[in-house]
Amino acid sequence: MKNKQTVLIIDDIADNLNVAANTLIPHGINVILAQNGREAIKTATKFLPDLILLDIMMPEMNGFEVCASLKEIDKTKEIPVIFLTAVGETKNIVKGFELGAVDYINKPFISEELISRVKAHLKIHQLNKDLNLKNDEIKNKHNEILSSIRYAQIIQKALLPKQSKIDDALHKSFIFFRPKEDVSGDFYYVNKFRENIVFAVADCTGHGVPGGFLSMLGINFLNQVIKSSKNIVPSVVLEDLREFIKNIFDNTEAQNNGMDIAFCSINFETNIIHYSGANISLFLVRKGEITEYKSTKNPAGSFIAEYAFSDYEIQLEKNDLIYLFSDGYADQFGEVEDKRFKKSKLKKLLLSNASKPIQEQKRILEEVFDNWKLNEDQTDDVLVFGLEI
Repeated sequence: MKNKQTVLIIDDIADNLNVAANTLIPHGINVILAQNGREAIKTATKFLPDLILLDIMMPEMNGFEVCASLKEIDKTKEIPVIFLTAVGETKNIVKGFELGAVDYINKPFISEELISRVKAHLKIHQLNKDLNLKNDEIKNKHNEILSSIRYAQIIQKALLPKQSKIDDALHKSFIFFRPKEDVSGDFYYVNKFRENIVFAVADCTGHGVPGGFLSMLGINFLNQVIKSSKNIVPSVVLEDLREFIKNIFDNTEAQNNGMDIAFCSINFETNIIHYSGANISLFLVRKGEITEYKSTKNPAGSFIAEYAFSDYEIQLEKNDLIYLFSDGYADQFGEVEDKRFKKSKLKKLLLSNASKPIQEQKRILEEVFDNWKLNEDQTDDVLVFGLEI
């Protein structure tokens, strides 16, 4: 059974206290009485009533002073106060509301009016208490979720290759990586395999936490490939990755789950690169021209129509530039121009700056992206990879 609500009545005249109390008690309301301001503040702080009926004209501390004091105390500042008084001048009514009172009832009061107003404010107060409790629950859950996301972010960052490892393997390269949220559905991968360097750029289904979980699975899968394989063939890696992801979602109703990925293996002694792509093409810039090695129009994962992944073997030349990128940069909406940046524009941007130092290219990409997006929300995770031979 729901507990009765409590009203604190404050008046220096005993008869007034009794009349108000006898009006409320038959309606299932608990009543506490106080005959002066100091006693009232002490009682309110101790019992935390649901409502206070407060007289204005009292010795030592008047009702305005009592109300002001209660509103300065954390435990009592949210308790609604109704002034119950014979002082009915407009200036006093206004002053009462300015101090935080919720209502004003003249004495002598009409019993029905007092009961009606008290019940209404008790109901409002209870609704506010319930709402605050729900808000606290939501806030706590929100903080728990944020804590989990931040930890997931730490795990994901730990799985991504360290910059020192990238610099050691790929001497002239850049990675422009900007997640849409704390955890990214895009990821990049760099590792050594015998005399070759393997690297990949991937864009998992979704972004944020769902995409982040899939990206972690993808990184772990590629690590296992490096550890267990005798030979690295990019198309075979993508076929195996597709089966790996399909098996994960085998017992679920989820469809079209997986990742777009470009996977490469390069030998810097021979300058031969092997590439296979699932919805992420490889772009080669050579002597002022850009060539696209098109990916297979399929993700690595569960999909309605499946096509075999193709392999490319490309003989590279000194000063060639390799670019791989997810769709986040091209799909970004601009604030000034309400449209996507587009893949064709990104290709032109890469080609126009290909003669510049590799880190300068990264700076320009970041600057152009920020100037295009301005105050628009970021549309998706952004990942652009560049390598100079």
